[in-house]
Amino acid sequence: MCITQLLKTLDTCSIARLADGTLQSVPTEVTAENDRITARIPREQIPDGTQTLDFLPAFFTGQEGEDGYMVFPGNMLCRFAGHENTKKQACSPVMPLFGAKTERFCFAGIVTGDRADSIVMADIENGAYRTYPRFLLEGDGAPEDPAVEYHFLTGEEADYSGMARVYRKKRLAEGLIPLRERVKNRPALAYAAEAPYIRIRMGWKPVPSPVPEQTPETEPPMFAACDCGQVEKLLDAIRSAGIDKAELCLVGWNVRGHDGRWPQALPVEEGIGGESALRALIAKAQSMGYQITCHTNNSDAYRIADCFDEGFLRKNRDGSIQKGGTWSGGNMYNTCPAATWEISRNMLDRVEALGFRGLHYIDVVSVVPPKKCADPEHPLTRAEDAAWYNRLFRYASDKFGGIASEGGFDHMSDVLDYGLYIHFGGNRTNPLCDEDIPLWQMVYHGSILHNPSTNTVNYTLKDTDALLEEVEFGGRPSFYYYSRFVTESAQRKNWMGTADMRCGTPEELAESVDALRRSYAEYQTRKALQYCFMDKHEKLAEGVYRVTYSDGTVILVNRGDTPYEAEKLAGKSYRIDKR
Repeated sequence: MCITQLLKTLDTCSIARLADGTLQSVPTEVTAENDRITARIPREQIPDGTQTLDFLPAFFTGQEGEDGYMVFPGNMLCRFAGHENTKKQACSPVMPLFGAKTERFCFAGIVTGDRADSIVMADIENGAYRTYPRFLLEGDGAPEDPAVEYHFLTGEEADYSGMARVYRKKRLAEGLIPLRERVKNRPALAYAAEAPYIRIRMGWKPVPSPVPEQTPETEPPMFAACDCGQVEKLLDAIRSAGIDKAELCLVGWNVRGHDGRWPQALPVEEGIGGESALRALIAKAQSMGYQITCHTNNSDAYRIADCFDEGFLRKNRDGSIQKGGTWSGGNMYNTCPAATWEISRNMLDRVEALGFRGLHYIDVVSVVPPKKCADPEHPLTRAEDAAWYNRLFRYASDKFGGIASEGGFDHMSDVLDYGLYIHFGGNRTNPLCDEDIPLWQMVYHGSILHNPSTNTVNYTLKDTDALLEEVEFGGRPSFYYYSRFVTESAQRKNWMGTADMRCGTPEELAESVDALRRSYAEYQTRKALQYCFMDKHEKLAEGVYRVTYSDGTVILVNRGDTPYEAEKLAGKSYRIDKR
């Protein structure tokens, strides 16, 4: 199908859903250039009160049984076979990238206008498959013209690797800085690229909290799992194990432990030793050549905080306060970054004064999409919300030497240096998922350090599948002491799995350090690849994959139990070939 033919199908493909549920076609401006079609929806043409706006090009419909697939931004591939009718959001909108390969054509779809309001949808109805972007306007109008580019791929480019490369090229043109350039004059980031990441949850109150709205008088007791003295013993043990580089991130060092009283961080929690012990720990780590930083939170608030104020919380259009879940500090409320700018900056200044240096970790921000705030004193669009958090991350990065957060969402990619678990590893429970693919990695590997998923946290304590995912998806080794802290129920689980790092006894310390030692040795064989782009990912056979990097290195991974004779690769193994 040629682009000229496709243009004829696009002039009425934008559909607005109004507040009463009715649908209305919206005029769409369509242009073509070489192998690309751009569709733009003038914001002034969008009907008042539009809740959602879908761009639904009629040219793309995959058919049941057809050879090909759809690709979604959460590292998920859906083949045109075996799926029941469904209409749902495909996955978290980690990137504004989607695509499809059919027997007739292959395209990469990229949202280029009003990205912050966009998600990716999938329809499967009566054997017809379709993927498209949806803009969540919610009656507020669009802050800019929604726009989508369709890049049509041919030849060797016509697969999901080609889709990722198209978007990577675009991001680089937009200002994304490769890691080789990022590390210049940034020793903390250069160090992190060669060092395993070790998070230590030092203390916490019960989760879920038995006291939803806490006061100093009703606050539940905090459990101190690992004090500063125990971390010092860990440092000695990893040095004795021959681990020359490591980046430690202390979690729950703050007042009343992990998620204790945000946005209040200080004083340093006495249960882990208090400020003098923490300063001594930081000095010891740095004298040994290790990088040590910490975890803070600049998006959540609990009423027990000494600085709590409903005036800095996010509001919905009806004036109600936006809430999160229930964590250690009780009921969690969402803060507005515009309203908490001075509080956040002051917190970071005081934390930096303790002596931390490295990739400072700010929780949550890059693992969720941007949010709106409707408070008339500090209203924000989603794009403005993202801009405020980018400003905050740059501020923290300048102070500490780098910045890390919980995920790898696209709106933070210009400033993010490291993303902890890029996705939660639960794709296979999604009925749309037939294959996990490193789509995010083929865009951002070589620019952003990352751990692939919750499956690969503590990977050397887990089964071989965790190791193979870590290697195939190009992860930086990431570990979490006391990752299991939630009181589990049918509704709430410890999302990083059951294999936990502990150091409370000599036996626990020895087991955990051995896991770190094995990971450190394994990482030496591939750490240089952090500076390379992941160019291509191919499925050679069931469970067998080939990953090609921009320097020519090839990694072969066999997730199956039986050998792959074509490459002489044993079952449940991998091989790195320098080519």
